[in-house]
Amino acid sequence: MHGNNFNRESFRIRVSAILFAIIAVSVLMVGAGTIITFDRAVEPELSKRTRLIASIAREDIQRALDIGIKLDEIVGLERYLGEVLHKFDEVEHIAVSSVSGEILAMVVGSSPSTSEDKSYLGEVFAFSETLFKLPILDGNKTVGDITIKISPLFIQSRIRSVFLDVTVIALVAMLIALELVLAVAIASVDKPLTRIYALLEEQVSNRFLHTIDHGGGGTLSRLAERLNDRAFDLASRMRGLPANARSIVSDKLGTMIADHAPHKLRLSDVADIRLTLFLFSAATEISTSFLPIYARDAARPLWLSSEFAAAGPILMYLIALAALSPFGGRLSRRFGARNLFFASVPPTILALIMMGWSDSVLEITFWRGVMALFYATATIACQEFAVRASGTNGNNTGISAYITVIFAGVLCGSAMGGVISGRFGFEIAFFSGAFIASVAGLTSVFAMRGRAGDPERALPLPDSRIQATASYGLSYWALVIGVAAPMSATVAIFIWYMTPLMLSELGLSPADIARVVMLYYLCTVVLGPLFSHFAKTPKHMVILVVCGALISVVGLYSMNFWQGVWPIVFSVTVLGLGHAVMRIPLYVLALDAGGGQTSCLTPMRLVERCGAVVGLAISALLLNNLDVEFIVRALAAVVLVGIVLFIAGNGYEKVKRGET
Repeated sequence: MHGNNFNRESFRIRVSAILFAIIAVSVLMVGAGTIITFDRAVEPELSKRTRLIASIAREDIQRALDIGIKLDEIVGLERYLGEVLHKFDEVEHIAVSSVSGEILAMVVGSSPSTSEDKSYLGEVFAFSETLFKLPILDGNKTVGDITIKISPLFIQSRIRSVFLDVTVIALVAMLIALELVLAVAIASVDKPLTRIYALLEEQVSNRFLHTIDHGGGGTLSRLAERLNDRAFDLASRMRGLPANARSIVSDKLGTMIADHAPHKLRLSDVADIRLTLFLFSAATEISTSFLPIYARDAARPLWLSSEFAAAGPILMYLIALAALSPFGGRLSRRFGARNLFFASVPPTILALIMMGWSDSVLEITFWRGVMALFYATATIACQEFAVRASGTNGNNTGISAYITVIFAGVLCGSAMGGVISGRFGFEIAFFSGAFIASVAGLTSVFAMRGRAGDPERALPLPDSRIQATASYGLSYWALVIGVAAPMSATVAIFIWYMTPLMLSELGLSPADIARVVMLYYLCTVVLGPLFSHFAKTPKHMVILVVCGALISVVGLYSMNFWQGVWPIVFSVTVLGLGHAVMRIPLYVLALDAGGGQTSCLTPMRLVERCGAVVGLAISALLLNNLDVEFIVRALAAVVLVGIVLFIAGNGYEKVKRGET
């Protein structure tokens, strides 16, 4: 970085640790205070509500007594109590007993019984049972009692839900704060230093062609202004000379001086896209945790099964991505990454709003496809920008930053979407995504101004692409078909499609589903950059790819040994770990195979999306007749076969190179 000693990765780690500590302590303090306040404020209200429920039930029973029916002769008493119980989730049981204590009718509700609903918060804060008893009178004579009990598990389950929502929001806040702090630090320290070093290198080499932005003040600003004055002064002196005198002076001094006013030095950095890509990714993936449920419950034609309705928007999303994959890179190079990204934002906002307003699965699927088209153009534009901006730093830097940021955005989007949809409804979640996308569009205007965002009209794009494609070997196609396609299919089938449906069948809310799904993305965000440091050589990258694929197989096969929510949580986490190990080395290997040209990612994108489409369509069809465990086992087997194919293709390529 032109001698710049600002260690961005070390700074990111320190800032992350500080933010995590501050937010964690704040969340714990606020959470504990919230629980205590909730216990003190809500428990009396529950007592009043219990008394009111008992009074309503007693009045209805009292009417039967007033017309001469005895308490033990009331027909349908238990059915009536069941109707009352059904209206109030917090009631654990209702009982009517005689004056002698004999139970005449009793209905017991289904209290939380799973480990997910039985919280330890009750043990810590000692939530008490709420039990209320009212006498039943026949005239002036007590003939029985009505008893209503509210279990403390009801309070605990609500507290648990609120506390977990606060935790998720804290995680989202930490990631957003991290991106903002990095953006401010890079804009105020790193980029000014980089510009100064670049301009110094030019002027030391006797080239006075550029100036730089000098910022608002401080030492760096004064230094930049001093360097700019040199270029301006020499340019003004040269303008005062005749044309032949300018060339003589330049030749004798061995300098290059701007003929007119010096141009602004426009440097590009991978960090330019961080905040923009993060926000856009969060906006477009706000429905990740609930989209299959949203589509399944929407109106659909009679010929469309619920399983295929749930998969429809995801299938359309993948088909749209696959259709645009061959053209996305070329569009970015033709029109420029900056222009392409900005043009993709308005249609994305419209698609998100219309998805929130859609009533049928066909409308949801259509608008999801529209959003996918412009999601593809926007993310491909950012990927092209990142790879071009990384320049001499190598492909690993650009790809690592791109993947980490986009998955951080998906993590935040899925988490926020689950919380918002659970509290306020699916429509508000989509509208929130549209607002975030508009903010991403505004940031792109200021962030992607470097040369990496410019068009490349002068480059012979078709010829260079043909040459790059012709250089692909067997190892490249073994990597794409054997590893990239199964990985993409696994995410689409297991993470996007099956996990929300399975958790919904187990009774989890959209917010709970979001917490489980975000574990997959959390692994990539936290561990992906760590493993990328080990990808120093092609041999290390191959090892990481194979190890990551094997770990993902373990995660998938673990679903066969136990049942319930926790097996799904374990599988999602292990699958996220495996993909975190292999994802960045996978893309770097693909770029290396194409000579570092971003066009080599085009066939990889196409094969990835086609593999995901085929796999998801087959899974949705088979789900009518086969159980989930069989489909997951088959998916794990496909990943294993892909590993063997990749190892064989890579080994054959090495042997072939050795022979030649």
